[in-house]
Amino acid sequence: MFDMTRHHLRQFRFRWLAWRADPLYLLFERMYQLDPQPLDTVTPHPGQRGFLLTHFSCADFARYRGREIAFFNERQVAVYWLPGAAHSGGGYVPSGQYSVTVAGHALRRPLQLLVHKDDEQTRIHAVTLQSRGLKSVQGGFINFAIIARELHCLMLLWLERMQWRLDDIDDCGPLRDLLDCARQLPGQTQMKASADALMAALVHRTGGRQ
Repeated sequence: MFDMTRHHLRQFRFRWLAWRADPLYLLFERMYQLDPQPLDTVTPHPGQRGFLLTHFSCADFARYRGREIAFFNERQVAVYWLPGAAHSGGGYVPSGQYSVTVAGHALRRPLQLLVHKDDEQTRIHAVTLQSRGLKSVQGGFINFAIIARELHCLMLLWLERMQWRLDDIDDCGPLRDLLDCARQLPGQTQMKASADALMAALVHRTGGRQ
């Protein structure tokens, strides 16, 4: 009973006591809006602010790949289990194509997802807003600090891949502004180094022009 009470208290805190927009999320959102192609495993929510993710890039979350779907926005994170998955990355989800409904928690309306899983990756191929409540897979809130580690990995990946996409950028101003913000994030030494490297490549490409 104590464990269940503690679980409900955590869920209450993650749902109602997360008031501040996370700075890491805000920068991640800017990266995606500027160029989504380097983040090809991330799916934007079609009806509200936030993103869906099921192939986690961070090594810390390897056991969750192909088992859980995460939805995250600027304040909250909810995870939902694919059929066959269990708590803490347990269970077994065979390769194949899944049509699942995720609902509740941080989602305002149910979503129908078409998810393809194979031995290498799990991807969301289609997202459809649902107008009525359908039976959802199991889910719940988690601490934002957990998904922040995944966001950090995704942002480093974006900065790395953007080095190969500079020739496709016509207006460098938004990218320069974004990199300035990335370099100023407190406690993000690796992020700053990656932003510095991309800024140097951008300066080289433009001959120092703004």
